[in-house]
Amino acid sequence: MRAVIYCRVSTQQQTKNLNLPAQRKECVRFCEAQGWTVARVFVERGESVKSADRTELTRLLDYCRENLGRIDVMLVYSLDRFARNSYDHHAVRAHLGRLGMTLRAVTQPIDETPTGKLMEGMLAAIAQFDNDQRAEKTTLGMKEALSRGRWTFPAPLGFRNVHRPDSTKTIETDPEIAPLARRAFELYAKGNHSKREVLDQVTILGLRTKRGNKMSAQSFGQMLKHPLYAGRIRNDKWGIDVQGGFEPIVDEHTFHRAQLAMRKAASSSASATTRTSRCGGSCAAGPATAR
Repeated sequence: MRAVIYCRVSTQQQTKNLNLPAQRKECVRFCEAQGWTVARVFVERGESVKSADRTELTRLLDYCRENLGRIDVMLVYSLDRFARNSYDHHAVRAHLGRLGMTLRAVTQPIDETPTGKLMEGMLAAIAQFDNDQRAEKTTLGMKEALSRGRWTFPAPLGFRNVHRPDSTKTIETDPEIAPLARRAFELYAKGNHSKREVLDQVTILGLRTKRGNKMSAQSFGQMLKHPLYAGRIRNDKWGIDVQGGFEPIVDEHTFHRAQLAMRKAASSSASATTRTSRCGGSCAAGPATAR
């Protein structure tokens, strides 16, 4: 029998330890004990098991399709390395079946017998339960961090993510970008420049996205609306509205003036659209020329 081996860790940090080499070693040893030939080893580095769209898993399935009838087994170290979602587990498992393959795990007694199939289904359900619990705990932790004034998401432009000495995560102002973001708020808060005009000015001054590209008008508008720039953490979904425990980029007065300027601009634009709609686009045409 010929087998393909699939090894996976879920985070980039885990790729630095011995987890992947240990998985591979045990899988190869298992194949040798079973008298199986290892056709190929696929190693997934830092891809989430929550999704079936994993690079090496996709390559593995493509390889098995290309070698249809020549691969008999897909071997993993344990089923939680294979999937933590019952739907994805059974979907990929069914796909293996269509390729004439079966699934085996080094650490778990699964096979094609009724007992083996029952065990596999139970282990897949337990893996999803474990993943759901982890997700719930992560969400609770994020809610608690936000309620204490710590921003745990990727930092928006002008801020950067940092770890405090006590290992907690939060953000701080970026000394290079924050002054440009502050300048944008100050210019727009005056009310005598459009968003496009302000964006053009700060772009000339050097404002760029984190990837070094020019900022789009849409992204710029979202930045001007984000209360985080005034040091306020808001999450409507979780009912959180607290003062952040970090230095803001602009003061509340400037931020609120910028919001007022946006509302006025939106109102003027809506009024102009309404007028144009009512007169069928001919309002600005002036009186007809007499003939």
